[in-house]
Amino acid sequence: MQVCPHVSDLLPMKPFADLDAFTNDYLVNIHTNSGSVTFVISDELQTILRIIGFTHTSVIDLQTEIGYAIIFLPFQRTHITTHTVRMLLYYTLDLPSSNGIGLRHANWSNKASVRTAERMEFVFETVLK
Repeated sequence: MQVCPHVSDLLPMKPFADLDAFTNDYLVNIHTNSGSVTFVISDELQTILRIIGFTHTSVIDLQTEIGYAIIFLPFQRTHITTHTVRMLLYYTLDLPSSNGIGLRHANWSNKASVRTAERMEFVFETVLK
């Protein structure tokens, strides 16, 4: 993440020097919140392509919020965003019998993520308060 330190200007995290620092300083702490999970998408060389996560997940209400979605500069405007969002939504909404977690509702809270969802042919329904 040191390659793109500007990412930390938009998120509540500091830049990380390397993958080990990210794993030890951030991913370990996210596990203390049972409603959040982070996915790190990398290539075969372990170059981080994208970081995306769930937040405010409720098993009782069968819903989650797609939290921050970080795509690094070299991979913006490529297939990475489309494929990552599609895989995450299939995983979120598919039933366990289809290798999903069976939630019934997924939402986004920021404008950039909403635009991404609209490009994926999702329809804006309402603003949650």
